[in-house]
Amino acid sequence: MKKSIFTTLLFLTLAAILAVSALAQPGEGSIVIANAEAAPGESVTVSVRLAENPGVTVMRLSVAYDPALTLTAVEDKGLLGEHIHSDNPGGNPYTLYWNNNTLTENITATGVLAELRFTVPAATPAGTYPVTVAWGAFDICNAELDEVPFRAESGSVTVTVKEDAPPAQLRDFDSSITFPGASYV
Repeated sequence: MKKSIFTTLLFLTLAAILAVSALAQPGEGSIVIANAEAAPGESVTVSVRLAENPGVTVMRLSVAYDPALTLTAVEDKGLLGEHIHSDNPGGNPYTLYWNNNTLTENITATGVLAELRFTVPAATPAGTYPVTVAWGAFDICNAELDEVPFRAESGSVTVTVKEDAPPAQLRDFDSSITFPGASYV
């Protein structure tokens, strides 16, 4: 009887460990779009960051953004080596593409992949405008050309309209100065 209970408990413990480890997705990477804030008429930089990297040689990302924003420039930060990004910053979605498929070792670096420079048009109302990242099957591969799992964290540009300070209030003062024993106007 004791052996049967022990065996059942052992089996349930192993099943729980396997279930938790399956949910954890070991080796899964993380691509994060930063949040930023700007006022209408201003420019703002949003970073695309590789927060976790199990190892890649090829990565093609599609960065989509709200049409209320204007993408004006993209700066690759050199984290993944050779790149062939879109030459049209006005394209929405914009393609970021690193192709190092001749490498025999994976790149495991983390940090900022690229910085996206947006202009917020002067007539843009206050609000939060999403910036998202997506990719298709086999758009992220390792040196063995196996697909590498990643998860995405979208970001946004929050547009804040700065309210003008209220105009100064003039007070009506008595223009006379009075000293004890004297009066001046």
